Formats: sequence, structure tokens, C-alpha cells
Amino acid sequence: MYPRNLTQGLIALTISLAFAACSGPAQKPRAQKGQMDTPEFHQTQGDKHLLEGDYEGAKRAYNLALELDGKHSKSQSGLAVALAYLASGDITEETKQETFEKGQDLLDNALSNAKTEADTAKAHVNAVRFYVVTERPADKWYDKAKDHFDDAKSLTPDDPEPYFFMASAEAGRLNYEEATVLYKRVLSIGRAYDVEADQELKRIQQIQRALPGSRFGEKIANLASITRADTAALLLAELRLDRLYVSQSKQSSPSFVPPAGQQGLKLAPSQRMPDATDLTGHPLKDSVEMVIRLGLKGLEPDAAHKFHPSESLTRAEFAMVIQDLLVKITKDETLESKFIGEPSPFSDVADSLWYYNAAQTVVTRGLMQPDASGKFNPMGKVSGADALLAIRNLKSVLKNY
Repeated sequence: MYPRNLTQGLIALTISLAFAACSGPAQKPRAQKGQMDTPEFHQTQGDKHLLEGDYEGAKRAYNLALELDGKHSKSQSGLAVALAYLASGDITEETKQETFEKGQDLLDNALSNAKTEADTAKAHVNAVRFYVVTERPADKWYDKAKDHFDDAKSLTPDDPEPYFFMASAEAGRLNYEEATVLYKRVLSIGRAYDVEADQELKRIQQIQRALPGSRFGEKIANLASITRADTAALLLAELRLDRLYVSQSKQSSPSFVPPAGQQGLKLAPSQRMPDATDLTGHPLKDSVEMVIRLGLKGLEPDAAHKFHPSESLTRAEFAMVIQDLLVKITKDETLESKFIGEPSPFSDVADSLWYYNAAQTVVTRGLMQPDASGKFNPMGKVSGADALLAIRNLKSVLKNY
């Protein structure tokens, strides 16, 4: 895995290179190499990469199409979407704004260069997707997405794409009833995106179960992944960890007496290593430091004293968090080793791994779920809905103790 700052640099570089390829004077079309080297082929490959979430691959394919035909409408609008996704990570605000402006230019050109109704409809569909991903301008993106949705729907009323992406816009604004109607329309059409629409409907149902009783549900529920810092703050707010852990905080053994030469010895502040050295300036620094002091397993700093507050929480880490909370709530320390020695039911979790027992604990108690194939997906991300639902269930357990 690349270091975090190197990854950010690579993202910015790939976007900059895309700008260079799309701007400036019109390039002479390159010569076709082979019968399959056509704008249409590369554009369909780009669409396939978008569907699979391979945005770098999509960008590459659309650029290959545009090298052959600089006015290929579907590739222009597809490239706008690919760049939007590539710029949705942890990069500078300046780069995000540059990407947005370039994407708008590509969409305008795609509409101008459309030769058929299908080209125009595709440009409108990709515009919906573009505004949903960028959420720019902050006060206008939804209206722009809605306008493009209406245009796409009028041109191709039986195409599931505009309904699917407009549904994601509604879900992004927490309009779950409207999103449900649109996702069901995708299912009724019964072609592309039916599996994804069904998954989104299940996610919305999960969110709606998780929201009641949560003070911060609306801020968290629709997140595709929750960060380690947000998890720390959410747990403090919802479960009052400071009260839960304070009575069970680690006490130094009264039988231990330091050697006489070490009694009274204290490190100077400059000699002490902070628990986490990467929290300076982070708005949730106090919450994270509180969780670190409480010793919540799964949310500890690493050996290099890094907490990685902006990184997504993994399912393995979240399982450890939940198991540790259950131990503290029930005061039953045997939970931490209950499944040791038993064969793993998960094909992707060996029974020797540090999070194996926790994975078993959370799944057998219904606090986390494996996927349809039975895999636990330990390095997968934890959605906001997953976090809220687990916290809601933990609150129910807490009432009994």
C-alpha cells in the first residue's frame, strides 16, 4: 500500500494528466490500430470500468476513444464521471474545483456533440451522476441533477440508468421514500442496475431501522464508509463510553513497588511520546484522545503512534470494537476467547488471525453480517448504516446490565 501522502499525489497527478489530455488545441486523431480499436469499443469498456468502480481504467478507456474521435459524445460525458470519482478522495479543494469545472466543460461538449437521441440521453444520465458525485455547487447540484434526470427520462423512459442515479441523489439528501420509488422503478424495468438497486433498497431499509433514537443518525447514515475519527466521536456520543469504561479503567498493581533508584523519576514532557502523533489540528482530536485513553480495542494507535483519523474503519477493526464493548457491558472477559480453537466458518478469516474471535462474536450475535457467499470481508469498509445499527443493538444490550 502506498503511503497516504503519496496516494494523494498520485490521484492529483492522474487528474492533472487527464486535464492535459483534454485541454489545449485539438489533437490530430491517431491512426486506428486493428478492427476493434474504435471509439465505440473503448467507450463501452469505459462504461464497464465505471460499473465495476475502476475509475482509473474508465478514464484510460475514454481517453483512448477520444484519441480516435475528439468529439465522441458518450466518451466525453463518461470521462467527466470518471474524473469526478477520482477527485472524490482526500485531495486539495483546488484540485476538486478544477475537476468540477473540467467535468462541466466535458458535459457541455458531450451535449453539443451528440448525434443521436441515445447520445443526448447518455450525456444527461452522466450529468446526473457527475453532480451526485461532486455535490457542486453546494446549493444547486441537486436541482441540476434533477433537470438532467427529467431530460434523460423524457428521451429514454425505459432506461434504468437515470432512475438509478437519481435515486442515489435522493438518498444523498436523505429523501429515502423518493429514493425507494426510483430504485423500485429500476427493478420493474428489469435490466441494468437491478442487482445494485436491490442492494440499495436493502441499505435504505437498514438505515431506516438504524435512525430512530440516534442523535447523529442523519449525519452518519448515508455514509458509504465511516472514518476512525468519526467512529470514536459517534461511540462517545451514543454510548457514553467515558461512563462505561471509567469504572473498569486499568489500575496499576498495588503490589508493585519501583526500584528505589526509579522512585520519583519522571520523564520531561519533551521525552514523552504522545499516544497519537497525527491528531494535531484535527477537529475530533479531543474525542479520539478520549477513546485512546479509555483503551477501546480496535481504535488504538498503531506501533508508530499513528491513529489514522481520516482512514476508513475496517470491518475487522469494528468487530474488535464491538467485542470490547460487549466485554465491558457484560463484564464477561471470556467473550474474548470463546471461539478460540473452533474452525472458522468464514473462508476469508483464518482461525489464527487477531480478529477471528471478534468476527465470530459479532456475527453469532447478529451485530454484523457476512456477505451472501459467507465471507466476512475483514478489510472491507463499515458504512454509516452498519455503524448505527450495531450501536442501536448495543444500546439494547446495555439496558439489561
